[in-house]
Amino acid sequence: MDLDSFGANLCPPHVWSVNILRLFKNITPKKGTLAFVTLLPLIFWSFVNINPPLLFNNDPILLWIHAPSTLEPNEEGLLLIEAWDPYERISSTYSGEIEFDIISYNVSTLSEFDRSDVEADLPSHYQFTGQIIGQGLIAPWYLPGGDNGYREFPVSISTVGIHYITLSDSYTGLTYWSNPIVVDDNGRDLFWGDVHGHSMLSDGSGMPSEAYFFAQNIAGLEFCSITDHGESLHIKNSWDALEQETNAAYAEDEFVALQGVEWTSSGGPHTPARGYGHFTCVVPGDTLPRISADIQKTPEDLWEYLDVFTADADIHALAIPHHTVRKAFIQDWTQVIETAHANEKYVRVAEAYSVHGSSLVNPYSPWSVVGSVNVPEQPVNGSSISAALRMGLRMGLIANGDGHDGFPGHSITHTGAYAGHQYPLTMDYARPSHPYPSGITGVFADELTRDSIFDALYARRTIACSDYGRPYIRFTINGVEPGDNGSTLQVSNSTSERTISLFIAQDGNPAAAFETAAKPLESGPVWSGEVQVFKNGKLWNSTPLEKEVSIMSWIDAEPITGANYTSSISKEDGDYIHEYSQDPVDVSILNTGGNDFYFIRIVFDTGRVCVIGPIWVEH
Repeated sequence: MDLDSFGANLCPPHVWSVNILRLFKNITPKKGTLAFVTLLPLIFWSFVNINPPLLFNNDPILLWIHAPSTLEPNEEGLLLIEAWDPYERISSTYSGEIEFDIISYNVSTLSEFDRSDVEADLPSHYQFTGQIIGQGLIAPWYLPGGDNGYREFPVSISTVGIHYITLSDSYTGLTYWSNPIVVDDNGRDLFWGDVHGHSMLSDGSGMPSEAYFFAQNIAGLEFCSITDHGESLHIKNSWDALEQETNAAYAEDEFVALQGVEWTSSGGPHTPARGYGHFTCVVPGDTLPRISADIQKTPEDLWEYLDVFTADADIHALAIPHHTVRKAFIQDWTQVIETAHANEKYVRVAEAYSVHGSSLVNPYSPWSVVGSVNVPEQPVNGSSISAALRMGLRMGLIANGDGHDGFPGHSITHTGAYAGHQYPLTMDYARPSHPYPSGITGVFADELTRDSIFDALYARRTIACSDYGRPYIRFTINGVEPGDNGSTLQVSNSTSERTISLFIAQDGNPAAAFETAAKPLESGPVWSGEVQVFKNGKLWNSTPLEKEVSIMSWIDAEPITGANYTSSISKEDGDYIHEYSQDPVDVSILNTGGNDFYFIRIVFDTGRVCVIGPIWVEH
């Protein structure tokens, strides 16, 4: 029997409501009114929060293989193997047998190694022991007995190269590929995380401790930050609770939990319903900043608070703008641009992807491939990250969740799994239905500690991915990478050749996209896509992507001209970046100072999108 169809046909929410109301047929008016008033909240909650397919369909449809992105030769790492259902939840009923193998490539020539030339210590096979029933009201990792559809396995590889772990699965009859593992003994390690998520301490689901557990053990993240809204923390007096649970989750060399909080602007003199934009503030220390838009009412107030906080703690801080193109939260970059140290000290990275979509380019731009929720009816120039870069702001690119379902690193609301009955508990009447998958950020760091992970974010050594994919990407211009020398290449004259190089090893796991859950790849991974090089915010080159591992390069010898922002609007009291801006701006400073900048976006045919950069070029 198809339990999905059975549950949906047997008791859809509106039928439940009608049947409950029929109970009042033979009840006296007085008693009926009392019963109706008593049951009305339950009726309403059931109508919007109970989804029978989510209760009954936990059947496995694919396997997900998470491997460490980097290992040294002979270093032991852990493979996380999970069976997923149609909603990308772990399938606790999975009982298939898996067999392990490895496919490897030479890091210089990209030629495939003969299997006999690769030295790797892999498990041979494993039989999963699934539960009798799937998850409905509880998370499968809390069900007693069995392995609940997920398990970790040790792995070590001696051969230097690029490696993919493959699994043959008896249940689905398919073969699955992992994300790439780069084995060498040079350079920094690549770690993945999500530094923007919410718990029930504000408008999210579950407690921070539950979210951190999921991030580390289920989503396979190496770092995370639960950044509840400061306004909610202020009202509930929950600062200490978030601070303590974040500190408790931190385990050096195992999992990094960073202190963070979101500043949510509530308006200003010209457009009081809109505000200045949102900033997620993240710090490396043990103390959570007490940041709230009802305390720090303007960005200038926020910068002043951070000046004092970072000086007292002798640390740096990040203020990360996000969903900048959404109509309700249009980003006003004026207060970042006109406060000389704000960009240099705090606004050093921006969130390009999240459950709300992308803010990398204007959603009305011909180069918009992801889009965004809640965009204005007409284009608003000057709110995207790309526009801010043309104004002269220097920001790296990251991706996060901004998830509210308690699943940092792998929000599942884009699959339709947002009913209120689903774990973990939410205080809202129903979880928000976000149409996009949550993103994650890769950082190149020396070690898995708070200081090292934060330093990598602060230095802009980042990769932004629109879903949970973990490709290995390196981007250089004349040997300079993001994070080197302030992500800046200095050349001798304006026509010096710039060799733009890209190395990419794709993730073999299925991808998620707009309102699209990951699906099994019956013919194996899809490696096709497009590599797009952007220069000064405009598409400069597009090259097809065809292989799992690729090296590409382009040469630019055109004169370095820099970029500027020319779409400001004039009002009686001055010039403004756009119609939603709170304060006037000196338009003469809205430029890159004669410097060019480049970033690379990879658009995979699976729906996944990743971006790396920018790198600035000065002469």
